[in-house]
Amino acid sequence: MTIPEVFSHIVQKHPEKVAFYFKKERWTFAKVEEFSNRVAHYFKSVGIKHGDTVALFMESKPEYVCIWLGLSKIGAITALINSNLRQAPLIHSIRVANAHAIIFGSELANELQVVQDDLSDLPLYQYTCDGLETALHPSAVDLLPALTSVPSDPPRDDLSQNSCHDRVLYVYTSGTTGLPKAAVITHLRYMFMSVAVRCMLRVKTDDTLYTPLPLYHTAGGTTGVGQVLLHGASLAIRSKFSASNFWADCITYGCTVAQYIGEMCRYLLSVPERPEERQHKVRLMYGNGLRPQIWEKFVTRFGIKQIGEFYGATEGNSNIVNINNKVGAVGFVPRYAWMLYPVGLIRVDETTGEPIRGKDGLCVRCQPVAYFFILRFDDFTQIVTAWQGSM
Repeated sequence: MTIPEVFSHIVQKHPEKVAFYFKKERWTFAKVEEFSNRVAHYFKSVGIKHGDTVALFMESKPEYVCIWLGLSKIGAITALINSNLRQAPLIHSIRVANAHAIIFGSELANELQVVQDDLSDLPLYQYTCDGLETALHPSAVDLLPALTSVPSDPPRDDLSQNSCHDRVLYVYTSGTTGLPKAAVITHLRYMFMSVAVRCMLRVKTDDTLYTPLPLYHTAGGTTGVGQVLLHGASLAIRSKFSASNFWADCITYGCTVAQYIGEMCRYLLSVPERPEERQHKVRLMYGNGLRPQIWEKFVTRFGIKQIGEFYGATEGNSNIVNINNKVGAVGFVPRYAWMLYPVGLIRVDETTGEPIRGKDGLCVRCQPVAYFFILRFDDFTQIVTAWQGSM
C-alpha cells in the first residue's frame, strides 16, 4: 500500500479526531483528507502527472503536509525545499529535482521574487494563509481559491496506479559540504522509518506529538508526521522552534511526546526555570543530539521519563539507535538488522582508528560476547499490529 491508502483507512476509523494542531487551528483527519484530495484533483487538471516533480517552498503548517500528500495521490513527487534557502542554493535545489512547477507560501514570496528570472519557465502557485496581506506574485496562480473549484473526493483511478516503490518525496541534505543534495524517499522507505520509531519507542495512537522541527527534513516530516499519516496519532506543529514557548505549547495541546534535534535541549536548559516546565504530560522525547553532559540534568529538570535517539542520515543506508534510555550511548545495531540491510560493526585499531583486516584483506566483523533476545508476547503483538496497520 501507499501512504495515501494507509491514511484513508485511518480517516475512516476516526474522521473527526484532530490530526494537526497549529496555532489556534484544528485540522481533523477528514479535513486533511479532503484538502489533499482537492490538491490531487487540481494539479492533475493543470497537467501534473505520475512521476512529475513539484517543488514545495513553504514554512511548516498543516497545509504543507496536505499538499505533498495530495500530490502523492496522483503519483507526483514533491521536492521539499528548505525554507531557509536563498538565491543560488534555492535555484539549485529546484532545478536539480527537475521540478515541473513550484508551490510556495506567501511568507516566502519575496525570496522567490529574487530568483524569478532564473525560474521563469516554471509555473508558480502561491498559497496565502495566516492572514498575510502579501501581494500575489504577478506570474503566480492564487492556489487557495483555485482548490475550492475542484472535487474533494479521492482520485481513485490514480491511487490504484501507485506503488509502494514509487518515489514520494525528495528530502535534501543540509548542504554543509557543497550545495544541497536530494535523497529519494519512496512510500516504503517512509513507512519503514515511521514504523521503526513507533515500534521501538512505543509511540501510541492516542499520543499527541509536538514538533518544532522543520517539515522539510526527515526528523519532523517523516518520523513525526508519519505517526499521524500512518498510525492515527495527533501532531502539534510549530513553524519555528522557540525555547521559551516549548513547554507552554506542550501544555496547550496536551502533548505526550515531543521531538528535538541538535542543541535544542541545551537551549531549553538555558531558559530560566518556570512552573510550566513540570506541568506538561510529555513522557517521551526522541531525536538526536542530546549530549551526555546535560542528559541527566535535562530529564531531571523537565521530568522526562524516556529519551530515544536515532542516528543516521536521510541519504545514508544504515542507522543506529539508542532506545534503552541509556545516558550518552551512541546507539546499537540490532542483531536482526541483517534482515533489512547488510549493516554491521567492524573491528578497528583503538589507537589509529583504522580498520583491522583479516588474512583475506577484508574488514573483520565484531561479534557480541553474549547475545540474548527476549520478546514478550504483548511486545510481539504490538509490533505485528503496527506493521499490519502500515502495509
